[in-house]
Amino acid sequence: MIKKSIWILAAITIAGTAMFFSRKESNCPFRKFNQTTSTTNKGKTMSEEKYVTENFEAAKALAKTEGKPVLAIFSGSDWCSWCIRLENEVLKQQEFKDWAEENVVVFSADFPRRKPQAPEIAKQNQALSDAFDVRGFPTVLVLDSDGNEKARAGYREGGAGAYVDYLKSVIK
Repeated sequence: MIKKSIWILAAITIAGTAMFFSRKESNCPFRKFNQTTSTTNKGKTMSEEKYVTENFEAAKALAKTEGKPVLAIFSGSDWCSWCIRLENEVLKQQEFKDWAEENVVVFSADFPRRKPQAPEIAKQNQALSDAFDVRGFPTVLVLDSDGNEKARAGYREGGAGAYVDYLKSVIK
């Protein structure tokens, strides 16, 4: 009876281990970036908003045409708690959306773990993360239309109004 239980336990362990390692993607928290898509648990994500682009070159071109800076937001939208707070408390708020549509071109560089992401977007985002030395999430960069960094921030308490006021002060 004990031998049979040991064999059953061993079989379950082996099967579970095989299933774990056969997954296409690991949710290991120790990986710097685990690239897949952009959604949070509630509603539209920032990259689904009409004023947001996931194409960096298009964002720079639009910024140049409109004479606006680029607001580049590096985020782990489906796993990073501070990113989710920034999205819910600031980026999804109408006050921020109204200000952003008038004053900046918003670029989203997402590093999700659970949702699929187009390989070219994942590659672009990783290259940009390396180029701008992004070391944590969220990282928010204010860039000129040529892609040169003018200011850097992350999550800030105070909601959309306070965040917009901060961005206004660094964009001047």
